[in-house]
Amino acid sequence: MQRAAIGTASRATAAREEGIRRSEGVVGRTALTLRPVQIPDISIAGAYEGRIREDLIAAGVRALVAVPILREGRLIGGLAVPAAPAGGGVRGWGRDGLGTGA
Repeated sequence: MQRAAIGTASRATAAREEGIRRSEGVVGRTALTLRPVQIPDISIAGAYEGRIREDLIAAGVRALVAVPILREGRLIGGLAVPAAPAGGGVRGWGRDGLGTGA
């Protein structure tokens, strides 16, 4: 629903049909590390590479946080949360991206 709301539905549908590659985008990074990932500003060159990057920026998204969904230690999915303000990350998350406030 979020993708449709910010106008990335067609590219998101294509990505879903093709599958998300490990290391692609914020969920792909999470899949590699099995740890939460925070990107404070996706508009910075090299900070975030994904098929829908330009659409996200055009929609006003600047920060992303993703967490892996694990079952018995195995990856079964991922959850990404976009945020609009650049520079501060997502409120309540530390600089380390783990929610520690560190």
